[in-house]
Amino acid sequence: MHTIEAFASSCGLKISKPYIYEKYYPIYLNKYIVIETNDVKYQSKNYDYWQEVINLILPYLKENDINVLQFCNQNDPKLINTYSVTALTYNQKAYLIKNSICYIGSNSFGLQIASHYNKKIIGLYSNMYASQNKPYWSNPDEVKLIEAFESNSKPSYMPQENPKVINNLKPDVVSKSILDLLNIKHKFQYKFLNIGNNYNNKTIEMLPNMIIDPTKISTPNIIIRMDLEHNEQFLEMQLSTMKCILLTNKTISEDIIKKYKQNILQIIYKIEEDNDHKFVQFLKNQNISYALVSHLPQSEIDRIKINYMDLGLISKINNANKNNYPNVKYYKSNRFILSNNKLYMSEAAVQKDLPIKDFNNNIQEVIDTELFWDNADNYAFLVD
Repeated sequence: MHTIEAFASSCGLKISKPYIYEKYYPIYLNKYIVIETNDVKYQSKNYDYWQEVINLILPYLKENDINVLQFCNQNDPKLINTYSVTALTYNQKAYLIKNSICYIGSNSFGLQIASHYNKKIIGLYSNMYASQNKPYWSNPDEVKLIEAFESNSKPSYMPQENPKVINNLKPDVVSKSILDLLNIKHKFQYKFLNIGNNYNNKTIEMLPNMIIDPTKISTPNIIIRMDLEHNEQFLEMQLSTMKCILLTNKTISEDIIKKYKQNILQIIYKIEEDNDHKFVQFLKNQNISYALVSHLPQSEIDRIKINYMDLGLISKINNANKNNYPNVKYYKSNRFILSNNKLYMSEAAVQKDLPIKDFNNNIQEVIDTELFWDNADNYAFLVD
């Protein structure tokens, strides 16, 4: 039974089409679709790969003079190459949806507003069945509803999920549904096969063999990979220009840390067989934020953790298994590494010296090495 029908039955009332009071919102876009990306109350409805969807559909939308308007909250990530609006009232949302050509969202109230105006709708459902909250007033031919859970499973009905079921939806599947509903011909070069758990955490890292101008990058801070190249001369020069996170498997000069502690956001100490708990004690004494991580087997961590029992927990880094990613040919990364004025997508690419041209050209053939597969959770795997 639909939610509206359940309310009507319990209240003894008939269902009729509502009246919606619209409130003007200045918008200069002539032709646009609306994507609503955030639900404050239901984390389980928030799809993490909207940017991938935008990247796939945008070339086809541009060919048809269609823009993308994002509904989001003030602190939400803004989708690149879209127009973002925040702090909207429901009345303003109604005005903008009424003047759009399509509404896309994850089972939100805006979806029902779009149904009232008979708009084309793409609805993503994860924590409940689509039949229970589908667009009630819509023509079925104008609606595409996608359920994220498997046909042999059931929705959780939970506001919070970990991992989120909605992220089971591949970006190319969502993108195809949008373009099909808009009657736009398209052909994607790649299909998403698997997406790693850490893929959505975009980072920019660097090896200390160059100096980066902080005004030239799109992040307020950067991760310096001292574990890949331990060069304290370049480290000191970089710390003098911007705030950084340091990732190291060796001790770093106490003088440098004391001198630039205001620009050290955190030090991630990678504990290996050769480690020094006195270095971590020094960080604690200096009130430097730090984290302890290790790739060592759990038996090895158990053996040495007594040295760190007053300093913090050691987080075990679980290496990904190559066998979990069969038949993959390409990978896409949101983890970028700068080294010697070149841009790379992975540690394995740095090792093999396989740079990319820029941040937008971030698809490469899989690098079949142990180092690559150890970091597989950072990548999205594709097939053509």
